[in-house]
Amino acid sequence: MNNIISIEKLSYRYNNDFIFHKLDMNIKQGEWITVVGPNASGKTTLIKILSGLIITDSNILIDNLFLTKENLFKVRKNIGVVFEKPDNGFISETVKEEISLVMKNLLYDDKHIEDRIKEIAKIFNIEKILNCSPNYLSAGEKQKIA
Repeated sequence: MNNIISIEKLSYRYNNDFIFHKLDMNIKQGEWITVVGPNASGKTTLIKILSGLIITDSNILIDNLFLTKENLFKVRKNIGVVFEKPDNGFISETVKEEISLVMKNLLYDDKHIEDRIKEIAKIFNIEKILNCSPNYLSAGEKQKIA
C-alpha cells in the first residue's frame, strides 16, 4: 500500500527544547493510528504541522503532495481534524451550517454543498437534526457532527 502521509526528519523546537528531532513517520493508506502521550508531548503540535497551521522546513508528503504554503489549499482538501471534545470546534448555529463550513471553505458551489449534506445526513442518520443547534445535541450526536 502507498503511504498517505510521509514525514522525513521533522525537527521542531518550542522554547529552545526539541519537541521533534529528526522524526520519520509513514502512514499507509487505510491505516488507523492513534497518537498518545502525556500533556505537552507534541500531539497537538504534530496535528498542527500536518494540517499546515505550523509550517516547517521538513519534507512532509500528504497524499502525494508536499506540504508547502503553495500546496496548503490542496493538502487541506485531504486532511481534517476532529477534536476530542466536539463542543470546542462548533461555530455555527445549526448542524447543517456546521457541516457546510468545510465545503464552503473549499469553494464548492451551493448545489454541490446541498447535495452532499443530504448524502452525509442519510449516511449518519442525522436528517432530523440538521436544523438544530449543535449546542443542544447529545454527546453521541455531537461526535457524529464533528
